[in-house]
Amino acid sequence: MKDTKAVAIINYKAISEDDVTLVQMMADGMIGSEISTHFKVSDRTVESWTSKLRKSLGVRNSYGLIALFFRQGLIK
Repeated sequence: MKDTKAVAIINYKAISEDDVTLVQMMADGMIGSEISTHFKVSDRTVESWTSKLRKSLGVRNSYGLIALFFRQGLIK
């Protein structure tokens, strides 16, 4: 993941373009290995990234993460 400017702020957490792309891919039904291939990282890195993002935004699971980004208008 590269260092990018924040595209949004949710719960005082800066959301990067890569975060938005990750959650959009999850919403589109892509699995961890497909996402890791896109970002050229390991499957474990995607799992860790998703977990840290969920915790920092205060959501319990991936469904909550997708719903939060959708409500904020960050994903379709």
